[in-house]
Amino acid sequence: MATILYGTVKADGSKLGGDGYTVNHTKDTGIYYITFTRPFNRMPGASTTQIYPNDKSSKGGDTRDNALLIYLDAGEMIVKTGESDGDAKDRDFTFIVVGD
Repeated sequence: MATILYGTVKADGSKLGGDGYTVNHTKDTGIYYITFTRPFNRMPGASTTQIYPNDKSSKGGDTRDNALLIYLDAGEMIVKTGESDGDAKDRDFTFIVVGD
């Protein structure tokens, strides 16, 4: 049976939602280490999406603002967020991980 883990992380690295993970936001701008409380038995599938500017009245950010996975294994993943010029930038993001 598959396990689904999800979360929402604030730009400063604090958790906005979800359980079963911890976040370590280092001094490196835009880098977030997500550790799964209970590791998966094997490599899971995962995705992440940046939430920007997280303002309901906004018309949205630049579509080149992004979040991506720079590492994934059974026990953790590393997410990098950035702005439209390609530079790393601390941003809110959400993620989902599915595996067994």
